[in-house]
Amino acid sequence: MRHWTVAALACDTGLSRSAFFARFEREVGRTPMAYLTGWRMSLAKDRLRRRDGSLAEIGASLGYSSASAFNTALAREIGQPPGQYALATAQPAGEDEPV
Repeated sequence: MRHWTVAALACDTGLSRSAFFARFEREVGRTPMAYLTGWRMSLAKDRLRRRDGSLAEIGASLGYSSASAFNTALAREIGQPPGQYALATAQPAGEDEPV
């Protein structure tokens, strides 16, 4: 799993850190790290709904260094403990979300 930082992303694009940050925020409407966190949380919520692994496994697959860090970040995002969210939104096995 890659450790995402603004400096690394800026280097990949050939921009300075400040130029990358300003351009990203202007084009996307969010800071790079806010966008990344939102994306990770979207993936986490989807995996919780599908019961695709334990909280620790999901967090690790999304780059969180510990289950505690993942649980804290997700609870902040969804406003409830991740386990409670998983129970409330779980889909029966093999059932996809409606399109």
